[in-house]
Amino acid sequence: MFLAERRVALTFASLVLVTFLFLVIKPRAMDSATLAIVRFLAATFAGVSGYLFSGDLGLEAKIPLTKVQVRATGAFAAFVLVLVIFFVGIPSSSELLKDPKAGKFSIGGIVLAETGDHFRVEINVYNPLNHDVIVTGVKMTRSSWGGIACYGATSYKYVLSGQISADSKVQNGFTFSIPVLPQGDLAGYQYQARGSASSFCTSDIFEIEFDSLFPVDNNSNTSLLIDVPKVLNVKQAIEKPFNGEAKALPIKHISVELTPDSNREEYKTFDIEVELNTNIGLVNFTKKFFD
Repeated sequence: MFLAERRVALTFASLVLVTFLFLVIKPRAMDSATLAIVRFLAATFAGVSGYLFSGDLGLEAKIPLTKVQVRATGAFAAFVLVLVIFFVGIPSSSELLKDPKAGKFSIGGIVLAETGDHFRVEINVYNPLNHDVIVTGVKMTRSSWGGIACYGATSYKYVLSGQISADSKVQNGFTFSIPVLPQGDLAGYQYQARGSASSFCTSDIFEIEFDSLFPVDNNSNTSLLIDVPKVLNVKQAIEKPFNGEAKALPIKHISVELTPDSNREEYKTFDIEVELNTNIGLVNFTKKFFD
């Protein structure tokens, strides 16, 4: 019985230790609700471990408490200790992304252009910190809304994939100058991207993301160059009429839109939101464009 309890206790204690080390070594962006749940679960596992372990310590022979009381005391102490460690010991991503004197790691701007059969997205990243930062993932979302009220329209949803080209270029100091590539030349590295698109009446949302390992040098500006094909592969297409049943569409490719459309008759605005996952946290930036 004691051996089985010890195995369970070791399992719970290992979960607490692995979780704590993972969040310290590789912090993740969490909202307050998620972080509270992580803290409580870790402290609970530690409390259960303390309850299971303390029965073998022989403490009940030295103090006038029953075995169950000793276990409960040890469990409560472990619960409180781990909860305090998690509150004090895990730095938040917002603290890691900024320096009180130098400033904050952030996105400074977004530039859109077209190069042949691709859209060019250039993201200016500002790193005033005294250490390099690694961008581990990039996500871009284009959201547009028309000025027409709709009722009874059909909605469309697509699951997308495709090869995009991306690279990074360190700027000189803090001066932001747009690197210009010859027409048709793409950024140097190929990445498999995943994405989605949806449309309803005059509203459209296009989203694409990929994993990366872009270094952003300390005390510098870095431009991330991303070339997105104008035509992407469709893994799944769904049409949903108003008050009707959804059905799959036999579509293999779809044209996407990133830059403003000068031939559009109705007035529209759209936002480009960029999220960068880094080894020290999440940063995002949104820019409004006029179509």
